[in-house]
Amino acid sequence: MKKFGDMTLADLRTECKKRGAKQDGRKNDLVDRLEAYVKNANFGRKDDQQEKAFSLDVPEPSTYRDINLDTPLPAVTRKLVDGYLLSVDADLKQVSKSLYEETYLQYRQSLP
Repeated sequence: MKKFGDMTLADLRTECKKRGAKQDGRKNDLVDRLEAYVKNANFGRKDDQQEKAFSLDVPEPSTYRDINLDTPLPAVTRKLVDGYLLSVDADLKQVSKSLYEETYLQYRQSLP
């Protein structure tokens, strides 16, 4: 790694220009900028460091068993459905009412 701190301001600007980095600022700024560039120069590259290929051993599909195949479904009756819909409808009516009232109050407050 180059010692940027030992370089002149003109040399630092030349190095920044080579890398397409900003060339303005104090010497310390240029040194920091170049050191950060060198530190991150290989970021996202896979030049020398090839990642190990991911592999997953999966059993044959014929060895799988559907665990829900033998599970009985619960009986669904009209009474259960009506009870559920009544509770949902009551909640929706309350939400609608509160939204309406909130909007109405905002409208009233905005009137002169």
